[in-house]
Amino acid sequence: MMPTHPFHFLANCFSYPEEGLLAGTVEALTLLAADMDLQVDGSTLADVSLVDQQAEYVRLFINGPGGVAAPPYASVYINNTGLLRQQGYDQALAMYYRAGLEPKNESESPDHISHELTFIGLLIEQGELELLDSFIQDHFSRWYPAFCDRLMQADPLPFYKILAQVTDRCLQQIDMEVFA
Repeated sequence: MMPTHPFHFLANCFSYPEEGLLAGTVEALTLLAADMDLQVDGSTLADVSLVDQQAEYVRLFINGPGGVAAPPYASVYINNTGLLRQQGYDQALAMYYRAGLEPKNESESPDHISHELTFIGLLIEQGELELLDSFIQDHFSRWYPAFCDRLMQADPLPFYKILAQVTDRCLQQIDMEVFA
């Protein structure tokens, strides 16, 4: 099955920016934001080079002066320990296994925001609403707001500000449409 839900797109946006994808990603994010009534200046988003986007990704999510601005891992936030591969990691894996999925051996940890957003998209597409509700209520909503706060406090490039806003709106849509 070809992934079609916006959460798959959001997951890709929270991955390291790659050559040849930036222009299409910026255009799609601008359109998605406009569909959600967010004010976006598409030209401001488009004016950022791939090198600048990659540098910003590193600063925000990998390493920057004074440490990582907004670590994109559930385990960092769940117990407020700041450590990777702790309770949030275990929770994410347990939910994946519950859905019959086994994470591939990838460079990013299973509790990375890109994997978790992909999982949300899969659960929506498969109609696994009970598991979706459990995943969001018992896991994702316990760490994502703190991650988003740290991301916004880091004063990111407009792309990442809009990405956080669009992700919030998509999560609100789930609340209104799926769990209403």
